[in-house]
Amino acid sequence: MTGALRRKLLFICPIMPQRSGNGLAMRAGLVLEGLARRFDVYLFVVPVSGGSLDTPDFVRELTVGVNILSLRDGLDPLAMLIDQVVDPVERQRQRCAYPRPWAARFSGMAAAQQATAFLADVPIDVIHVMRLYLAPLAVQIRRMVKPSIPIAVLDLDDDDARVHERVAELYRLRGDVKEAEFQRAEAAKYAACAAGVLDSFNLVLMSSEDDARRLAALHPTARFESLPNAYPGDPYRSRTPRAPARDRGPVRLLFVANLGYFPNADAAEGLIGDVLPALRERGGNIHLDIVGPGASAGMRHQAKTNINCHVAIRGEVESVSPWYSQADIAVVPLRAGGGTRIKILEAFAYGVPVVSTPLGAEGLNAIAGKHLLLADNAADFASACLRVAADAGLASHLAANAEQLLRLNYTPDRVHAKMDAIVDDLIFQR
Repeated sequence: MTGALRRKLLFICPIMPQRSGNGLAMRAGLVLEGLARRFDVYLFVVPVSGGSLDTPDFVRELTVGVNILSLRDGLDPLAMLIDQVVDPVERQRQRCAYPRPWAARFSGMAAAQQATAFLADVPIDVIHVMRLYLAPLAVQIRRMVKPSIPIAVLDLDDDDARVHERVAELYRLRGDVKEAEFQRAEAAKYAACAAGVLDSFNLVLMSSEDDARRLAALHPTARFESLPNAYPGDPYRSRTPRAPARDRGPVRLLFVANLGYFPNADAAEGLIGDVLPALRERGGNIHLDIVGPGASAGMRHQAKTNINCHVAIRGEVESVSPWYSQADIAVVPLRAGGGTRIKILEAFAYGVPVVSTPLGAEGLNAIAGKHLLLADNAADFASACLRVAADAGLASHLAANAEQLLRLNYTPDRVHAKMDAIVDDLIFQR
């Protein structure tokens, strides 16, 4: 497509797009790369999901302009008042009563005005927004921009209502009644938000085919498509399969995650407190590396005082490559969450066999016993890890099949090709 024919697109994103690190940021980077193939992209970042605010070079190269909302200036006045409540119990009660999902508190008029000013009368053809909590902002911008934006796409990525229901149950199991109540309130607000805004979009994208089908049944007037997450096959990786555990030192488990996200923190604590003792009972000589930012002081203390196996919390690292190069097994023991886990695709790309909970592998076209092993409790999870550690043939079988699955379904080229088809259908065949 020549420059003269390139249409203009506003991409509203809850985090600065990246090519590594945070899963949401990586999805944003993947989507941005796909959009930039066909559009002049104006990127408007509402950094409610955190991350660095520095604009990477590849983002500058792929966009016409980048604008980052100041969260302080974009905060809804009602949410600002709630944040000023001194009593934590009353503040939590007010957050539960807030009429929108709490993450949507930056989707008000101030954010919409900054976005429209950023566009400076640019005739936008498409608005593409990531995550349900920013959908109200996209709806507001679409109404304000003149001429009106003809096409709107919403990338839900996850089913937020379902995720918050699961997180609520996780808090309940841990005895945190107040947080469970807040998460249940959030789940209800996300469900209401979806019912109110989905029909405003020409297309709704999900990372999981299962989620797309399920939500299409709940919202039959909206159009859903799946757009999977991706991870590039690592061209600079050179991995030699390690010898079986009986022929060398400890079995090295690796968990890569943002530990500031509660389901990931819960998974790490479960690894240390439940899975490692089960491994030790079975005679396993284990070394666990936990890589990623956000570990709490409590988790670090738990790791330091663990007597079952050696645990090292590595924190945020410049590259995960060295950790995958020495890992025997990538573990994904999640008990809550949604969408699809880029951390599993990452392990597939590095040729490291995966042991996961069924929920951790949810949404991927991965078959238990062929691409990875699945286990739903600490004892079975420990047994699955020891099976892989003791059987080099099984480890190689899982890793080879998983890498093939990745290359057939979950590479950037595959996802971008699907994005091209979606664009053709939405725009050029209207």
